[in-house]
Amino acid sequence: MRRMVKTLFVWFVFVSGCCSCVQKAKDMELVLHLPMDYSFEISLETADTILNLVVDSTKTAVARLPLANSCYGRLWVGDRHFPLWLEASTSLDVTLEMNVLYFKENSEKINAYLNRKWYNSINFRDYGMEDLSFRTKLDNMVQEQEQVLDTSGFDPFFMNLERKRMLYDRRYELASNIVYGGQGDRTLSGDTFMELRESLTEDSTAWGILEYAESVQQAIHVLARMEESSVNSKTLLMNVLKIATENLKDMRLIEFVVARSVLSYVRSHGMEGIEEMERVFQERVKRTDYLAEYNQYIERNKPLLKGQPTVPFTFQDVEGKDVSLSDLKGKYVYIDVWATWCGPCNAEIPHLKVLEKKLHGRNIYFVSISCDESKEAWLKFVKDKKLDGIQLIMGEDRSFMESILCSGIPRFLLIDKEGNYVNANMSRPSDPKTLEVLENLPGL
Repeated sequence: MRRMVKTLFVWFVFVSGCCSCVQKAKDMELVLHLPMDYSFEISLETADTILNLVVDSTKTAVARLPLANSCYGRLWVGDRHFPLWLEASTSLDVTLEMNVLYFKENSEKINAYLNRKWYNSINFRDYGMEDLSFRTKLDNMVQEQEQVLDTSGFDPFFMNLERKRMLYDRRYELASNIVYGGQGDRTLSGDTFMELRESLTEDSTAWGILEYAESVQQAIHVLARMEESSVNSKTLLMNVLKIATENLKDMRLIEFVVARSVLSYVRSHGMEGIEEMERVFQERVKRTDYLAEYNQYIERNKPLLKGQPTVPFTFQDVEGKDVSLSDLKGKYVYIDVWATWCGPCNAEIPHLKVLEKKLHGRNIYFVSISCDESKEAWLKFVKDKKLDGIQLIMGEDRSFMESILCSGIPRFLLIDKEGNYVNANMSRPSDPKTLEVLENLPGL
C-alpha cells in the first residue's frame, strides 16, 4: 500500500530534524539476514533518508545510518515493508524468514510489537467499504493496538510517540478507503470529512513518524478528488499540488506531497504531457533521492514513448488458446491490465463496455489482460459479468507488466495497427477524453 522510493545508487542523507532532536548524530547499524533464495531490492527508510542495502553472497546486508536519537524506520524487501524502531549507537540484528522478521538483542521487544500481526488490521481488500462500516473497523483496530500498548511497559517517550503514529495511521487508512476503494466521488460522512480536514493540521514534532506525511498526502488526495475539475488523473494531480502548496507551511511536508504525488503519477501514467506538474516538481523538490528517482523514470520511460514498438506478449484466452500481440496486427488495440479483486478496475468495467458498444465493428480490438493468480476465479468473473472483448490472463508471468513499468492497476495502453505505442499510459474508459481520442484515430 505504501509506495517505496527506489534510487539508482546507495546513498544516505541525514537531516537533524529527524524525530525532533538536535544532538550529534551517531551511527546505528542494521544487520539483515535473508533466505538464500531472496533476490529482491532491500532499502531502509526514515522520514529523511532512503538507504539502499547491498546484499552479499551470504545473503546478508549491513546498513549504517547516523541518528541523533531513536526514531521510526521502515525496512523494504521488494514491495513489502516492515516497521522498525531505530536507536542511535546500537546494532539491530534481524532475520527474515517466511516474510516474518525475527529480532535479536537491542530493541527486540519494541520491534516485535511493531511487527505484531493484528487481528483487526486493515488490508487492501477492505478498501471500498461503506464509510460507517470502515470507521467501525478502524475503531476496532485502534482499540486493539491501544490495549496492547497500554500493557506493554514501554517507556513514556515511545508510548507517546506511538499513540501519535497510531493516529496518523488511522487517518491514512481512512483516506485510503476512498482513494483505493473504487467508489468514485462518493459523498463522505461529516465525521470522515472533518477528520480528513484535520489531517491538514501540521505538527512539526511528528515529522519523524512516517505515517504523518503519508496521511497528509492521502487526505489531500481525497479532498482534491472532491474538486469539480478533477475529471482525470492529470487534473486530479494538479489539484493535489494546488492544495499542498497553498495550504501547507512546512517545506519538508510540501516537498513530500509534491514529490510523492508526481512520482506516483509518472509511475502510472508515464512522462508525456507533464510540463506543468514538472514545473511545480522542480520548484519544490530538492531532495537527492526524489530527484534521482525522477531522472530514473525519464530514462526508463523512453522505450514507452509514442511510436516505440510494443513489447510482444502471448497469453491464454477463456478457451485456453494462446493469443499474441502479433495476432492483433492490422487493428488498433486498447489494452486493460486489471484483476477481479481490484476495486478501481471493477469501477471501469461499465465504462469499458460503453466504449466497446460505441466502437463495435470499428478497426479496434479491446483486450483485457488479467493478472489474477486464480484462473478459476477469473473465468467465473468473466462469465458472471458477461465481459466482452478479448479476455486474456497472464498467469504467473509478470514480464509484460515489468516491461511497461506497471506498478498499479488498472493500466490502459493504446497500440497502433503496426504494433507501436500510441500511448503506453492511455486514459481510462471513464475519462471522457478516451472516446474522443479513439474516435479520432486515423483509419479507425
